[in-house]
Amino acid sequence: MIYKTWKSKVQLKVITGFVLALLLVLLGNTIVMNRFFISFIKEQRVKYNSQMMKRTDYELKSLYDRVNQFMINYGTGEYYQQLAENDGRLSYYENLKQELEARDKILQRVYANNLYEAVDGILFYWGKGDYIYAGDSVIREGFVASDEAWYAKFLEDLGERVVYGPVMEDYLPKNVQKQEVLLFLRPLGGQKQGAKGAAMPFMMIAIKFAEIEDIFSYLFSENKGLVITDLDGEVIYEKGVTEEHVARAAGLDYSELIRKRSEYLTDSKDGAFYTSTLLDSYGWVLTTVDMEKELFKDVNQLVSTVDIIIAIIALAGILIAMAVSRRALFPIQVLNKMIHTMEEDDDTYLDVVGDDEAGQIGERFNQMKKKIQELNAKKYLSELNEKEARLSMLQAQINPHFLHNTLDNIYCIAQIEEIEPIVKLTRDLSEMMRYSVNCKETFSTLKKELDHVRAYVDIINVRYDDSIDYKVEMEEHLEDVRCMKLLLQPLVENAWVHGILPAASHRGVIKISARVEGKDLLIYVEDNGEGMEEEEVIKLKKELEKPVLQARIPQNRGFGIALMNVNDRIKLVDGIKYGLFIESVKGKGSRVTVKQKYEISTE
Repeated sequence: MIYKTWKSKVQLKVITGFVLALLLVLLGNTIVMNRFFISFIKEQRVKYNSQMMKRTDYELKSLYDRVNQFMINYGTGEYYQQLAENDGRLSYYENLKQELEARDKILQRVYANNLYEAVDGILFYWGKGDYIYAGDSVIREGFVASDEAWYAKFLEDLGERVVYGPVMEDYLPKNVQKQEVLLFLRPLGGQKQGAKGAAMPFMMIAIKFAEIEDIFSYLFSENKGLVITDLDGEVIYEKGVTEEHVARAAGLDYSELIRKRSEYLTDSKDGAFYTSTLLDSYGWVLTTVDMEKELFKDVNQLVSTVDIIIAIIALAGILIAMAVSRRALFPIQVLNKMIHTMEEDDDTYLDVVGDDEAGQIGERFNQMKKKIQELNAKKYLSELNEKEARLSMLQAQINPHFLHNTLDNIYCIAQIEEIEPIVKLTRDLSEMMRYSVNCKETFSTLKKELDHVRAYVDIINVRYDDSIDYKVEMEEHLEDVRCMKLLLQPLVENAWVHGILPAASHRGVIKISARVEGKDLLIYVEDNGEGMEEEEVIKLKKELEKPVLQARIPQNRGFGIALMNVNDRIKLVDGIKYGLFIESVKGKGSRVTVKQKYEISTE
């Protein structure tokens, strides 16, 4: 036969499956890697920002402590106040000399405390026109502290707050170049505000805000800015961020940061990553703003690179899979063609060409078809033989029916003549034959089996003058359980012939009992007859344990033939674990246990 190449549908399914799998892998890889790396980078960025913030906070605290200590050491201002009070009693030159000496002394102390680069000026102020200033310039003429906003805040805070600003140096003359400064204020001589808004002498140190910006430089970069707010969210300083990010940073909830004095607070929104910390000494909240686009740029590039590599590998895998699947699926297509060919005609065989996989499959299919045809022929012959056997069986039943009719006639005559023994014998024999000859059913009920046994025992007792004491012990609900037909009578006959009859008195007891154990029905047939020798029992047990497929005709026809017949029928129907189990003691009797499946009869 000519083999067709595999269909494009199969190829399309394979390619589509691989493409879908590739897309799922790429999507999963992108999601997993993005989540992992973004989480990792954020964690590392928080660690980096926290280290830089600690460094910034350390330097700011160092500056704060030095300035605050300077103000504590020289904040009484008594010496400078005396100079200001002597201003009216001394000549102009003497007064100028003392002021220059005082300024020089202040600056020397600034140098001594290593504050020269940071300090822009120091002011001792007692009131309008009553002050001393030391710095690169002079106080503008007509300067009054009460005109300055920072002084008003200082009075509102009752002198408790230290740092104000940043502010411009508006207290300097107009023609002087001004810069932003951070003001450190402290009441002179440890004085405290008496009433809110009342004037308060103070000492002011103006720190160049450029020095503060230099400290913040650790946190600033091309892709990162910072925002400083006070505890009320008012922006004090910002650099390198948009208005949107400034507003976002100012709107962050700092309550937990302030309440618990937590080290850091993080947030991510509007394409930016925020890290905030509290600068407690200054009353500020410092927030760094990292642009996520730049922060995660390398991650996106890495994920894209990995996706490209996976895609290349997957495409190579698809090509390889297509080549492999072409070889793997080709025999399947051939097999499909072969089956279709065989279905067309019973006499059609495959024309096999070649000895490849397809050729081998074709050859085996030809052999299989031959075997199937042989089995079909055997099945047909078997069915034909079965029909002939049934016909023969029906023909064979003519004689038993004639016997039944004859027995019924004898039964009627015996009743008329009132010969009771003959009435009983013919009735029992007729019932036994009718029950035995009816071959349509394999199973009966336990009650019908017991009735059949009762008829047999009655016949024996008529012949042998009541030799058998027959007993049945069984719960009433067990009468309707399924029981194999002609199961118990051979066992009772075996007990009579081999157990009771050989006894000297020819008399004995046969007892039948039954019980349910799990899913099994156990029926016991016991007698108190002669019993068997131990060797005979062992030999009989071995015969009963043999598989049914082996020969079942014993050498001695009288030895256990009834037992083996019943045992084989049970095993064939219910399985090898079921059957007969015998116990016997010489001189005391025997017990045969019938084990079969427990089922309620549907009759």
